[in-house]
Amino acid sequence: MVSVRWTVQPENYVLYYDRKPPPSPQWRCACQHIATRCVRASPPVYVPGTHRLLKLMHRPDMMRLELLIKHGGIFLDHDAYVFRSLERLRRCCPPDERPPTGARVSCAAAPVVAGFEQATPVLRKLNPGVLLAERNSPFLQMIRASWQNYSVLWDYNCCEAAYKLHEQHPEFRAHLRADIGPLPRYASQRQYDEHLAQATVVHVTALSKAWRQRDLRKFGVMRAIAAHVISLANRSVTRMTTGQQECIALVNSQMESRWKPRIH
Repeated sequence: MVSVRWTVQPENYVLYYDRKPPPSPQWRCACQHIATRCVRASPPVYVPGTHRLLKLMHRPDMMRLELLIKHGGIFLDHDAYVFRSLERLRRCCPPDERPPTGARVSCAAAPVVAGFEQATPVLRKLNPGVLLAERNSPFLQMIRASWQNYSVLWDYNCCEAAYKLHEQHPEFRAHLRADIGPLPRYASQRQYDEHLAQATVVHVTALSKAWRQRDLRKFGVMRAIAAHVISLANRSVTRMTTGQQECIALVNSQMESRWKPRIH
C-alpha cells in the first residue's frame, strides 16, 4: 500500500475488504493514513448469470472485474509493489517503445492493460494482479461473461481463459506486459537484482509457497523491495502527516524483521 500511495499517487485510493480485522497499528495505517478510504464490500457469490456458487478463492477475482467495469481505474494485488509511476502504462507506452513479450497490439492508448505470464513454454496467461482499465471496458465485460463456462481450477477463468480471449479478440486492444506480470523464479542474486532494477511493478506471487519464501530470504529480495519502496515514499516526507511518517517507520521495521536472513 505504501508503494501505491506514494509512487502511483492516485487521486482516490480505495481499500476494499469483506471482514474487518481486529484493531491493529497496521489496520490503522491502512485506513487512516494510507488509503483515501476503506470500503466494506461483499464479493459476488454466484457465477454471473447462474445460480452456481463461486468457490471462495474465485470471489475476489469476480469482485475485481465488477469493480473495474463499474468504476474503471487501477487494481493492484496486495503482493504487487510499484517501483515506477504507472502513468506510462496508462498511456500504454511511448511511440518509440516496442511492445513487450505477450503484446498483440501496438502501444496506442490501450483501454485495458494487464500482466503477461509465460507459465510454461506453451502456456500463456493474462495475469490480473496488476490491471488497468477504463470504465465499462468491453474486454472485461467479455471476460466476466466467459465465467459462465466456470472451472473450479484456481486460475483457469481469470488467467488462462482470459488470455485466450485476448488472443481471439485483438479488436478490444487489451495490452499485456511482462514487466507487470509475476516475478519469475531466478537462480541467482544477479538475476533478481537486474529484474528489480528494470521493474515497473514487482508482483511477488506465490508468497505462501515455501520455495518462494526461501528464495526471497536467500537472495534478499523482499529487503531490497522494502528499501526501494521506503526510499520512494521518503521523497514525499515533507508532505506527509505525522501519522503517515509513523506508518512508514512501522512498515520498514516489520519488513526488516520478517525478511532478515536466517542463520543456519
